[in-house]
Amino acid sequence: MMRPSLEHAALKDTVALLVNTLAEEMRINTRSFGSATFRRPDLQRGFEPDGCFYVQSVTRMRGNTALDLTIDPPPDLVIELELTSPSLPQFPIFAPLGVPEVWRAEGRQIHIFCRAGGQYVEHAASSVLPDVTAEVLTGWVHESHTLDRLTWLRRVREWVHQRATREA
Repeated sequence: MMRPSLEHAALKDTVALLVNTLAEEMRINTRSFGSATFRRPDLQRGFEPDGCFYVQSVTRMRGNTALDLTIDPPPDLVIELELTSPSLPQFPIFAPLGVPEVWRAEGRQIHIFCRAGGQYVEHAASSVLPDVTAEVLTGWVHESHTLDRLTWLRRVREWVHQRATREA
């Protein structure tokens, strides 16, 4: 059994914290199921993401402790980290299960893919978290390596508040 590297674990934590912080500051309710196993036996498909979040369908998942993908929706956002093995082979698994958005990290570079017509197309911006772009995500991941955690989180929160002020 292979264990994630320290770099993989740190990046996974950073991206999950980033999603949670952005969503909280944007007042978007989410629910994370981390790297839980998702299976659809009838499709003979399944996956274990590095992270996943329910956003649009969060109310449907409230209180769930078991998951049945024949009834329950797939996560709205799946996070895949590519440090040693590519995640692109996972895309044909995500698509038939209906995963709307995948964030794929190649090292410290984040790419956003949205499902369109059964395939994933790279997008500049997230459909799950408004105003969040691949460029912004990549910048936050880079800064997480140079700033202490509290300063980094404060800057993420300030970014959301500045965006909200400009739009108001």
